[in-house]
Amino acid sequence: MIDSIQSWRALRFFNSYRLVLALFLLVLGTGQPPLQPLGASNAFLFLVSSIGYFLFSLVGIATLYWQKPSIGTQVQVQAFGDILALTLLLHASGGVSSGLGILLVVAVAGDALLLEGHLAYLLAASATISILAEQGVIEWMGLGKESSYTQAGLLGAGFFATAVLARLLAQRIQESEKLAHQRGVDLANLTELNGCIIQQMAAGVVVVDAQNQVRLLNTAAIHLLGASSSGCCTLDRLCPELARQVAEWRSSPGIEPRIFRPLAEKNEVLPRFSSLGRATGAGLLITLEDAAALAEKAQQMKLAALGRLAASIAHEIRNPLSAVSHAAQLLDESPDLGGADQRLTHIIRDQTKRLNSVIENVLLLSKRESARLSMIPIAPMLEELQEELLERPDAHSTQITVQVSPQDLCARLDASQIRQVLDNLCRNAFRHGRKEDGRLYLRLEAAGDAQSVWIDVSDDGPGIPEEVATQIFEPFFTTRHDGTGLGLSLARELCEANLARLTYQAISSEGGSRFRIKFYC
Repeated sequence: MIDSIQSWRALRFFNSYRLVLALFLLVLGTGQPPLQPLGASNAFLFLVSSIGYFLFSLVGIATLYWQKPSIGTQVQVQAFGDILALTLLLHASGGVSSGLGILLVVAVAGDALLLEGHLAYLLAASATISILAEQGVIEWMGLGKESSYTQAGLLGAGFFATAVLARLLAQRIQESEKLAHQRGVDLANLTELNGCIIQQMAAGVVVVDAQNQVRLLNTAAIHLLGASSSGCCTLDRLCPELARQVAEWRSSPGIEPRIFRPLAEKNEVLPRFSSLGRATGAGLLITLEDAAALAEKAQQMKLAALGRLAASIAHEIRNPLSAVSHAAQLLDESPDLGGADQRLTHIIRDQTKRLNSVIENVLLLSKRESARLSMIPIAPMLEELQEELLERPDAHSTQITVQVSPQDLCARLDASQIRQVLDNLCRNAFRHGRKEDGRLYLRLEAAGDAQSVWIDVSDDGPGIPEEVATQIFEPFFTTRHDGTGLGLSLARELCEANLARLTYQAISSEGGSRFRIKFYC
């Protein structure tokens, strides 16, 4: 049987044809005078049969409306009802010579399309037997002609040919419907997959039509533009500046898009435009990228290239530097060396030691080991760090507090690498976080939520000037004459290796600094 929805629709159409045909035969056969040869052999039988056929069609319309009984039962009953009714009408009109046999061919064709293969052939056989039986009755009544058997036989062959062709056509329809259904499912799955991919993209995606109606808006675009989750109906309402740039680009497709800031609290956004068709007024694909993220990516690429270059240079410098340091040491041990010369050798040794420290940091950046992540309790690590810091020679006038909430807080990290980061941050606090009277108040705090865990290293010192704070994580940037400028850069690299992020935040405008290491769950 053809697919359910299509079957009910086809049966409804065929029932409409049956109703019109029955009404047509009833009107023409009972007119005055009746249209020949309708009812020519038996007018009363024709009248009763046409009325019965009309009522049968009405019942079929009602059962179709209720869809009871099942469609298979309805098709079978109506198919054999067609054969019976049309055979009686054919007999009442003078047999196969009346030409009404063509109506049986149409009935067999229509019903065969809706029946299973073996039932379609049974229907053709029943129609053939019915015609031959009708011809036998006419012959028995002495009203037939010898040539009528030939016509009945040819009509029966036509029934079988019609049934075969109808079944082939029905099979082709079924295959086409199955293929169309499968293609529909594939298309729906592909559409859903594309929707998921677009929604998960880091870049914002906005699709507008020729009238600037927003047709698609992914999550990243909502975040970048600061729109509501439901979106807006027009691009003008979504983002006026973006709508102006779209209008300019449509009038001059070669124009370069400009970076803009959708809202005061949002990052700058770089748009890119691409037409979705060659026709005039086609839709437009707008991709939005975070300008700050692009700049950070470019900076990371530049730093990676600089790191490789610095590492190769460091290898070349290390050997001659060792030779210079060794020669200065031997020279310092000479008994004939004066005091002024000894001071110069000390300068050489100190500066070669400092330069060697820079080289070691550069090599550490370029050959960083992979992090070995595991769940580590935070409180014991910070308490151990507190004890070591208080034992430093320069720990006078220093107060260090540790606060972890909850006390059993854990994070997935490499303990040795994160400890190295914390040591670096605390050393910086000892150097730069003291007040004018020499006092230092250092806080080591840790907390977390369902999405992340963070560790804060804070002090109440003078803080970092705003113009300097934007550069503190850049390699070789330092405000000390004896610094290397690699400590915070190395600390950020180690945090990224632990799937964490190191950031700086001024506590207040009066002073105070906070470095936060944030681990994402």
